[in-house]
Amino acid sequence: MVMFTVIFIFSASICFSEQGVGAGKAVFRYAFLASDNEGNAATIDYRQRITDMQTGERIRVYMEPVTSVYIYLVHVSSGGELSLLFPAAFGFFSEDYETGATYYLPSEDRWYILKDPPGIEEFHLIVSTTRLPDLESLLDDYLELMYDNRHETDTADARQDVLDEIRHLAKRGNMLAGKNLKPVPIAGVVRAFDERPVSGVEARFTDVYATTIRIRH
Repeated sequence: MVMFTVIFIFSASICFSEQGVGAGKAVFRYAFLASDNEGNAATIDYRQRITDMQTGERIRVYMEPVTSVYIYLVHVSSGGELSLLFPAAFGFFSEDYETGATYYLPSEDRWYILKDPPGIEEFHLIVSTTRLPDLESLLDDYLELMYDNRHETDTADARQDVLDEIRHLAKRGNMLAGKNLKPVPIAGVVRAFDERPVSGVEARFTDVYATTIRIRH
């Protein structure tokens, strides 16, 4: 098991509308899966702005790049610390990354466990048809400062630079026409849920898809 201090919820920006149906060339699917303290498993209701869960309950993230896209998942903790959850390193994109493969966080047979203290967590999910060198460079700069225990002000500035770039990408994605979100069955994770249907989100877009997932625990 992997200890984690968050619960996952989809923000109101995830809506199952029919805008742009059939438009967009890139396709990406994802799901946030939950298991309670008694072992009952289900997918989170993506239509809710906030989902409440209990300490000790578990979360797993499922991601599937149906077409050739690049996925970035950035976490900002309730304490303000920023971390890159996916990919673990950017070299992964040119070495082991595969279109059509399925990716689980923390892994296919492990879960994040919701732990104290409570607070607000943010997960920034950015999916692009091309690699995002500016975002990668800013993340590298921030993580280097964090690992080297550099001056707190420098680290805070680098963190803000990352968040500003993420907001820029989200704005860019929202300004483009042709984005379509819809619920879809996720066949690859059914086995982990006792053969019960599992529903995720399918995003179709032309350039960048970005959303922020906010968490209360």
